[in-house]
This record gives sequence, C-alpha cells and structure tokens, in this order.
Amino acid sequence: VLIRKSMCSFICLPTCSQCLLLSSLLIGVYGLASAFSPNYFWLLTLRFMVGFNLAATPQAMTYYSEFLPSSIRGTCVVFIEVFWSIGTIFETALAMGVMPTLGWRYLLGFSSLPVMFSCIVFFFFPESPHFLVTSGKNEAALKVLKRVARANKKSLPAGTLVSAVEKARRDKLKESISDDDGDSTTSVEASSADSPLPAGVADPRSELKGFEQSDAEDSNPLIHEIDLGSAASPVHVSLISDGKNEGKNAGFMGLFSSRKVGLSTILLGFIWFTLAFVYYGVSLMTVEVLSVDLVVNGTCINSLDTEGASSCTLSRAKYITNLWTTAAEFPGLVITFLLMYFLSRRATIRIEFALVTVFYSLLLICDVPRIATLMFIFGVRALITGAFQAVYVYTPEMYPTAIRATGLSFCSAISRIGGIATPFVAEVVLRHSLIAGKLIYTTVAGIGFLAAVLLPIETKGRALD
Repeated sequence: VLIRKSMCSFICLPTCSQCLLLSSLLIGVYGLASAFSPNYFWLLTLRFMVGFNLAATPQAMTYYSEFLPSSIRGTCVVFIEVFWSIGTIFETALAMGVMPTLGWRYLLGFSSLPVMFSCIVFFFFPESPHFLVTSGKNEAALKVLKRVARANKKSLPAGTLVSAVEKARRDKLKESISDDDGDSTTSVEASSADSPLPAGVADPRSELKGFEQSDAEDSNPLIHEIDLGSAASPVHVSLISDGKNEGKNAGFMGLFSSRKVGLSTILLGFIWFTLAFVYYGVSLMTVEVLSVDLVVNGTCINSLDTEGASSCTLSRAKYITNLWTTAAEFPGLVITFLLMYFLSRRATIRIEFALVTVFYSLLLICDVPRIATLMFIFGVRALITGAFQAVYVYTPEMYPTAIRATGLSFCSAISRIGGIATPFVAEVVLRHSLIAGKLIYTTVAGIGFLAAVLLPIETKGRALD
C-alpha cells in the first residue's frame, strides 16, 4: 500500500482524485486481462496487479472524509459503506449464477466491468480543499469551495486562510509577550517605542501587530467552518491553511511525531490487522464450518478433512448460506451508526470488538443446533463489519491532513498482512483442528479489543486540520 502511494507521487500524479482514477482504471484493466490468462503463472501475476492497485482504494475514504463536517462525518462514512456490503452480495450472487455454467473466466471478466465504468465519475470529482491547501495551492482550494458554495446556493465568508500551525505560533507569541510584560498586547505595542531593541534584532511585537491587523480583517481568520448547506441539511467545509506547504511533519515519521500519535499508530496497526484477519476469516470459514455436521453420533468432530469439506465446487446451498451471512453486514452497520451517534468512536470500537470476541467464543461450543452456529457466525460478521467501519471513521480523523493519507495507507498495509495470514487458519488449521482454528480467531479478536481499550485519543466532534 505504501509502495502504491509512493508510485502515485513518482509518476507525478498531483492530486488524490487522479491517483484514485488511475488505480481504478488499472484494477479494471488487469481484472479483465486476468479472465484471458493463458496459464496459472499469468493468472497469479495479473491478480497480483489487481491487488497492488486496490491498495489505493482506502484513500477514497480519506478524500470523502475531508468534505464532511465533524457533526455528520460518522453517519456519512457508515452510510457509504452500505455499498461495500451491496457489492459483496452482488459478487456472491454473480458467482452463484456464473460459476456453475460459464466458469471462472466469465466471473472475472464480469466483475471487472463495474470498476471500469466507475472511472467516468472521477472526472466530475473536485479535489479536496484540505489536500490543496496542504500542498500550498490556496487559489485552487478557493475555486473548489466556490464550486461547492454554488452547488449549495451559498456564498463564501470573507477572510483569509491560516493554518493550525500558524495559529499555534501566533498564540504562543502572544502568550510569550503577555507573560514577559505582564500586560495586554496593546500595552506592549504602546511601550515598544520606549524600549528599543538593539540594531539588527527583529522585534517580535511588530510581527504580532501584523497578526492583530489580520485579525481585524476577519472575525476568525485562523480556521474557517463554512456552512454551505441548507438549513435542513447543512454542508460544512473546514479549511485550514497559511498558503504555505506545511509538509515538514509529513511522511512516515510523521505518524510518530508525538507520544500519543505514535502510540495510536501502533495500536491502530494491531486493530487493522485484527479487523482484516477476523473479517476475511469468518467469510472463509462460513462455508467450511457449515458444510459438515459438527456432531457425529453424539460426538463433536474436530476435523473438517472430509470429502464434503474438501470439494472445490460450491453447491447452490453453500452460496445461499454465504449470502445469508453476508447480509449480516447490514444490521452491523445499523448498530455502528447507533453506537457512534450516542457514544464515542472509541467506545463503539471497543463494544463491537468485545462482542466479536464473545461470539467467537460461543463458536467453540460445537454441541449446539446448526441454526445457533449460523447465528453466532451472523453475529461475528455483523459486528466485525461494524467495527471495520467505525475504524474507517476514526483513522482519518486521527491524523492531520499532511499525514492523513500516509496514516491510512500504513493501517491498510497492516490489514493486508492480516488478510494474507487468515486463509492459512481458515483453510488449513480449521481442517485439522476446529478448536485450534476458532481459538486463534477468538484470541486475535481479544487482542483487537485490548488495543481498542488502549487508544488514547477520541476523535468524535474533532475538526479535520
């Protein structure tokens, strides 16, 4: 993921939306080409390229988040993830219809078409104002804001754009002068003529005077929270900039710029690994666990190494079972929305991880009706999906604009490790020992819960900077 992000910069793609456009186009091209693979080597190579370009897709969430105000950001991100679940169900249904008759080549070909058509919409996307001002492109950012204002039949407020970094520097300078002189800024300026500085030494009070003049021109020049929506559904854009590139804290090391940010980065790495490991794990183990009877002659079996479990062809009943468990993602999203609305981001992640651990623990009990096993899997699928979306909301809010894409890329890269590791448990360990496989998933989910408990920063209501 980090390599893919670097490649976008290497080939001189100046904006986030252009990187997403190129990645989507290549996903479609390589996906379609893989349907015509002449041999196994080419199939692996082309699917590798599909996965390589998929690494850029989490940046779409960063892009989307930067247009949303803190008050409705969680709701909007959870809502947009409904389409992920719809896409999952669509792909399962497509496989159920295509695989038994036309085969895998047609499935890969048909699956690549939607992403290629989606490339068209990128030409209508404005660039993120946060990204533009962080890159020092204030004029371009203002053009985007004017476009948003026109779409919402609003006008932009008067003022200048000043960064959070610049705001902190000004506040520190004001406090420093106030502490030194024991008086207000006005008193300091009044006394400046009586206390001249040595030749060649800059007077910081003259800089402060310039700040005060800027403040007089704008009621809040440091941070604009611009209301561009209607009274019923306002749309806000938080814009922060000083017109200069603030990238000195950008890059990978920016993820460890302070103790709290560094600790959060490490914990989020554990959480993203856990999310991918458990989410894709429960998707893979659903068919495995439900394809055989777990109790034979009153005895719990501890191996799936049977003819029914090892078959490479999925029956229609298995596809339908997978559809049912995939449908669990929808109530999971509703639960996440309600938890984030009434509680904090961290509380939502903690509760859902705790419940995922509980449901996985219940799966360790084999002597239960099949419907109970299905409901336990349903619960895991619903809650791990909800936790995934809550973390998708939390992560972009955690980082400032200069390192937001890097932070999300790092977390997404760690999650890919979890996605790579989980088939070895779901397809290998579970076949030899059901207890061992389920226990691994339960333990990993518990580790994710502990990492969520230790998260030091709450982001609910936090404006993006």
